[in-house]
Amino acid sequence: MCSALEELEQQGIQKGMQQGILANIRTCKTFHISKEATVKNIMKEFGLSEEANEYMEKYW
Repeated sequence: MCSALEELEQQGIQKGMQQGILANIRTCKTFHISKEATVKNIMKEFGLSEEANEYMEKYW
């Protein structure tokens, strides 16, 4: 039972992170911030590396 709760918690954290990244990308697009600057911002704010490019491809 404990591992099931931990898995649900991790899924919730991941979903929240994805929503935050999507909001970040939308905001950057609204203010006409370049893709390169947006990727750097996502990397910095969410502690990502190559995953930031994947999110950009998915949500830009």
